[in-house]
Amino acid sequence: MDHRIELPDELKHFSGTAPLFPLPNLVLFPHIAQPLHIFEPRYRVMMNDVLSGERLIAMALLKPGYKQIYETKHPAIHPVVCLGIVTEHEKLEDGRYNLILKALCRAQILGEYEDSKPYRSAELELLQGINDLDDAEVSYLSLKLRDLFTAYIAKYHSEKIELLPAGMSLEVMCDIVSYVMKFDPPMAQQLLNISKISERACILIKILQASFPDESSDKGPIMHRDSMN
Repeated sequence: MDHRIELPDELKHFSGTAPLFPLPNLVLFPHIAQPLHIFEPRYRVMMNDVLSGERLIAMALLKPGYKQIYETKHPAIHPVVCLGIVTEHEKLEDGRYNLILKALCRAQILGEYEDSKPYRSAELELLQGINDLDDAEVSYLSLKLRDLFTAYIAKYHSEKIELLPAGMSLEVMCDIVSYVMKFDPPMAQQLLNISKISERACILIKILQASFPDESSDKGPIMHRDSMN
């Protein structure tokens, strides 16, 4: 039986509405703390409203074709976004902001509001992660993902980074790996769209295995299960 992951405490009383911050090259994942620099006038207004409200911002990915209408409220965006909360901020003398956005949850845009504000806002449905695995399957995929990602970091990064400590949930692990791997925006958005943890984990495992073409036979198979194909 599928089990839905509990929502973060910060969203227990979510109003259902949040400002949208669309960008062309950033897909944010839950469990990540993202530094942001706010400089456009419309988003300075947004920050004033955010800080006086729930402190929530929904990060969205712009679809291709946005450049000619970027400064309007009409560029197309992907409907699955990442909702985060401002945990730290600094307002500069010229009105710009530096902030830390703690990403909390995937969300689906149900509709945008037509109003006089210079920035976009939307009604959102919070999307809970779905755990469709038993304990043995979770343990298997967690160990496999951790081992492959650790090997990937050791091979392709000069600094040794321990990002996946023992005891971290598979859901959190998948989101951290998805963010750290710095996929191109369409691939990152594909991973953000996926609710089932098993599907996310298996996609990441296959990608990581492909990073070791000469060693793939030593990495072992992914579990044979229909939902993981």
